[in-house]
Amino acid sequence: MLESTKAQLRISELREAINSPDTDKSELERLRAESLDTERRYREAIEAEAKAEAESVSEDTPEGRDLGRLRERSSIVEYLREAVEGVPVQGAAKELRQAIGDEGMGTLPLDLLAPARHRVDSPTTIGNTDAAVGARQMGIFPRIFANSASSFLGVQMPSVGPGDVLYPRLSSGTTADIRLDGVELDGTAAALTTVRLEPVRLTASYLYDTRSALLVDGLEETLRMDLQAVLADKLDDLILNGQSAVSNVSPAVAGITNTVAAPSAQAAGDAAVAAIRVGVARAVDGRYAGTYDQVRVLMGTQTFRALSNQQDAVGNYLPIADQILGGAEYMVSAQLPNAPSSGSLNDNQTNVVYSAGSPARGVYAPVWRAADLIVDPYSNAKAGRVQVTIAMFVAVQIVDPEPYRLVAVRIS
Repeated sequence: MLESTKAQLRISELREAINSPDTDKSELERLRAESLDTERRYREAIEAEAKAEAESVSEDTPEGRDLGRLRERSSIVEYLREAVEGVPVQGAAKELRQAIGDEGMGTLPLDLLAPARHRVDSPTTIGNTDAAVGARQMGIFPRIFANSASSFLGVQMPSVGPGDVLYPRLSSGTTADIRLDGVELDGTAAALTTVRLEPVRLTASYLYDTRSALLVDGLEETLRMDLQAVLADKLDDLILNGQSAVSNVSPAVAGITNTVAAPSAQAAGDAAVAAIRVGVARAVDGRYAGTYDQVRVLMGTQTFRALSNQQDAVGNYLPIADQILGGAEYMVSAQLPNAPSSGSLNDNQTNVVYSAGSPARGVYAPVWRAADLIVDPYSNAKAGRVQVTIAMFVAVQIVDPEPYRLVAVRIS
């Protein structure tokens, strides 16, 4: 468990004891002194962990250089061949698997999907209240999915090793007021709970044959780029739209668009830009964003086209950036569904506005570092090919929906 997490838990316990009517006044002074000291340790731990995280992604750390060399010398094709032919990987591929805490066959280290210039990280410990579970955190996955809509919306995607993932969460805040010396405050103790995240599986399949692996030039780089793109797209879809439970097939996952309050449809005849401007203005709420440049707009392709068709009084087309208040940053995503043709949001596409002033708030989506390789040697046996399914495990938790707003834009 991280030192900052331990301190958080202790602070919660102390506040509960201080605010309890059953606590003796003779004990209050000691509890308050310990609370002040624990808060000091908490601040120091936060600073130390932030420094360690910054150093963990540096190419200058010995462990980072070692892992970087292992990634450069390893190949996705080696792991596919192991899964298909049953011959264990050797050399750098074996050492890389061991370095991420995975000792078994039939798995693929997702670290291989990072761009070459980023394949240098050293591990840090992820907060985990179960000492028996050796979970680890790496800073690599935010960069693997750096160009994704999820990353644009501030989703935290730490990489974790085998085991469960737990994180502390304040489910209710405390209160503060000003009092004279010796006057007690009847405050509300903050409630700190631990949430266990359950993973879901994202899969992609390839048809593999040994001849192609040996003869096709550039196969390795093509596999890396394609797999990264496919998994990033599906991860965006899951985080944005969630999924409904299907009996014996898939669990329910709450996404941003089905957790945040539904938008109101834009009236017919209103300019598309009007809804975006209102959404951006409301996102500057003084809590999660204090300026326009702390706001991000994720828009669907239909909304982008509608904004692209906006003209000024003399018929000149207006640049997108000029239409959004204060020049808030924007990105287009194909994962936002097109406008429905019926219902309350008929002809309105739903877009996401994100207040990015508090990056630690929002969505937490840890990714398990080792993907499973599942082999089906029968379905395509007549063609001399083996179907290999790559299964990535991820959990999605909407920690705080407040930084997000949904904005409907009429597209016709």
